[in-house]
This record gives sequence, structure tokens and C-alpha cells, in this order.
Amino acid sequence: MEFLAGPELEKVIGKRLTKETMKKAIDFGLEMQKKLAEMETEEKLGVMEELGRRWSSSLDAGELDELVGKLSSKTGYCEKIVLMDLEFVSTLLDPEVISLSLEHSLPEGLESLDAFVEVRKGELYRCIPAGPVFVIGSGNSVLPVMISGIFSLMTNNFTIIRPSSSNKEAVFQIFSILRRIGEEETPIGMIAREISNSSLVFYEEPEGKVLEFLLKESEVGVVNFWGADPALSEVVRSVSSNPNHPRLSLLGPLTGYAIVHRGADLEEAARSLAEAMVYYDQQLCSSPTEACFIGDFKQAKEFAEKVGRELEALTSEFPIRKSEYEIYLTQSTRNILRMRGSYLVVPKDRGPEWTIAVTEGKSNLDAAFARLPDFTLPARRRFIELIVVSSEPEAVERVKMQKEREPFKGIMGIQTVGLAAPRAAFDSIASSLAECGVYRVVPLKDMHLRSPIEPFDGRHLVRDFVNILYVRRE
Repeated sequence: MEFLAGPELEKVIGKRLTKETMKKAIDFGLEMQKKLAEMETEEKLGVMEELGRRWSSSLDAGELDELVGKLSSKTGYCEKIVLMDLEFVSTLLDPEVISLSLEHSLPEGLESLDAFVEVRKGELYRCIPAGPVFVIGSGNSVLPVMISGIFSLMTNNFTIIRPSSSNKEAVFQIFSILRRIGEEETPIGMIAREISNSSLVFYEEPEGKVLEFLLKESEVGVVNFWGADPALSEVVRSVSSNPNHPRLSLLGPLTGYAIVHRGADLEEAARSLAEAMVYYDQQLCSSPTEACFIGDFKQAKEFAEKVGRELEALTSEFPIRKSEYEIYLTQSTRNILRMRGSYLVVPKDRGPEWTIAVTEGKSNLDAAFARLPDFTLPARRRFIELIVVSSEPEAVERVKMQKEREPFKGIMGIQTVGLAAPRAAFDSIASSLAECGVYRVVPLKDMHLRSPIEPFDGRHLVRDFVNILYVRRE
């Protein structure tokens, strides 16, 4: 079994990570939480900044080119998308980004990590670690597991990370750089050493004994998981049987939706929708997997042609590989949609790389999916149906019904709606979407980007990693 730990933690574990040595690691981790809490948040931010700087330098110097190639092979993403993902790690480690997230997420802000903060006269809060925290990664992107890992460490938790099989090499690489910083005899090195000793990264197959122990028996305080079924249900079942009752911090499977208004800048909207389809091949929780066009069918067809031209250019920059079966599913679905009256826009060579289907009034994908049930969301990479509606309420209704439809089974709802609309229409639609259970309404042009102050799927994720100590004076 692969594992990576700081030097002192490594001595505790020894050569093999087992159920017994994990128990020792958790006991050690509880002591490390006290040490982390004694350090100023600013000191920890300095380590994150240095880690981000070195990670960025390694990428720029080409030292991680082999890693990029390996991740591309494992995830199916082209190397340019993998590189985008890895480059964004430096943004996550930016001290200003972390500070903003903590300031807007914690009660009474960042200061509450370092000291008691008076909320009302004689009443005080302080945020203390709820851990140890066990972070379980899933999916292709390295970002979710790193977001949780950074938040957990910055809130003074001993942090155990089990990355996914797809991104484990990247996570190990990041924490190996942290360990190297901790080996230096500098002020930052000393702080980095304590953070490294407070983090344990390991990979074990889903049926592994250590993973089972962590979920069902261990004294971890929080279990954090981003992912979908069947893994999601298995994590919930396992943790519910743990007699120590750790807190569950779950972020389930969601998807995105795009709404384009005829009065928007349609050139910009076409470019934005094409980018949203290409970036991460529509596999993010924010990626649009269906779109609405508010206007008439002729306008929608013209808009789809614009999107097609943008996709044609982007595909040469971001190539996509599809299996023979994916190609079969794509071509078969195109045929069904065409026979049912959808207007199709496809590559000039009619290849399988991307598809836009313009359909009036209601979806034709539902009928196609009934005949091709393997054409699920993961298989529908760079595929979108553009539903033409005449009014804003109709577009909102499409969003509302999305999670109930068979082609979208497995999702828990809509995370992000990307809007391209004039300001008055934008505000009106955003207000109506408040009743639909969506978590984010943002401009279509940057729906994959996240502000440091944004909640995660309706809540501040950082709060899952702390307990709030309340004190009232006489």
C-alpha cells in the first residue's frame, strides 16, 4: 500500500500502514492538532504560499510533464485540460484565496481560529478542530480533494487523505513537495514540518482493510467525501455503523445547466457555451449538460451554428478520445434525434467529437435514452441538447424538472445555472431559480470558476471541519 507522511508521523507508522499502525497515527494526530492550534494562521498561510510557488515552478519547468501524461491516460482528459487542473492547484494554495474563504465561512471570521472572539458582550466564539478529518477523493480532478485537504489543515485538523485512483499521483506529488519544504532548516520549513506531520496520504483499493477501519471503527471526527453512488451510499452505510459517530461531510453528484436569452451577446454566449462543454468534458458539477434558448427556433439554430464554429476551433486545441462504444452511442443518438425532428450541428467531418441538438419545446433525448440507456452523463462528453422555449418561466421549468428525468439519473440536482441574458432578464431568471433548489447562478462565460467566498453546494464547507466553542462570562 502506498502512503506518504511527515518524518515524525512516518516513524510512528513504520514501514507498513495497517489497521494497528493507523490507530497509532490517529493518536499521534490528536497531539498534532494541539500543535497546529498553537501556530498562527498567518504562519500556516505562509507555508501554503510557498507550496503553491514551488508547485507552479515545477509545472513551468516541465518537471511534472510525465505526471501530466499519466493523468491524461488515466482520466481520458487531453493533456491541456490536465495541465489546467494542475495549474489551478496554485490558486487553491494562494494565501489571499484561503484567507477570503476562511473569513467568509467561519463565524466571526479568520480570527476565530486563533483566539476567542466576542460576538456579543460577554459571549465569545472560538473555532476548534473537529478532526481528525478523513478526506476521500473521487473522480478525475485533483481539485476537490485538495480543497478539502487545505481547509482541513488550515483549521488545525490532523488530515488523512485517500485520493482516487485517477488523481492519486498528483496528490502524492503535492504532499511530497510539502514534506521537502519541511526538511529545510528555515522558519517556513519548521512550520511546514508540523503541517507535513499532520497529514497522511495513502491509497488503498475500495475493499481495503485500512479504509474499512477508518470508516467503520476509527476515532476520526469527520469523514469528507465528494462523489456519487455506489461509493456515496457505501460511505454513508459504513460511517453509520461507526460507534464513534464521526460527522459526515458529503458533496453529492450534481450537474450544470445553461440558459441563453435571445437578447444576450450571442457571439460571447456561443464561445462561453463551447468552452463550458470542452473544459473537463462536461464532467464537473458545474458543467452544463443541457441548455435552454429563450427565443424562436430559427434564432436557436443560428446560435447553435455559432457554438459549433467555436467547438470546431476548441477541439483542435483540446482533442478528445472516445471509445468505439462511445462513438456508437453518439452516432446512434444523433440518428434518433434527427428522426424526431432535432436540428443537429456536428463537426465538419461528421466525427463523434461533439454534438449540439436543437429541439423545440421539449427534449428528444428522453426518447433516445430509452433506446440507448448506456448513453449516461459520463458518456455524453461534449454533447448538449439545446431546448428552444419562448419565455423565461419555461426555461426555469426545464431546470426544475431536470433531476427527475431518466437521462440525468444519478444526479441529486442542479448545482450551477450559467446565464447569458440582458441584466433585467438575468435578475428575473435568477430570482425565479431561487425556488428550484439550485446552488449557483452565474454568468455563462465563467460558470466553471469559483469565487473564494462562494459556499459549496449551499453551505460553507470549512464549517464541517470545526466545532465552535462557546464561552459566556458573568
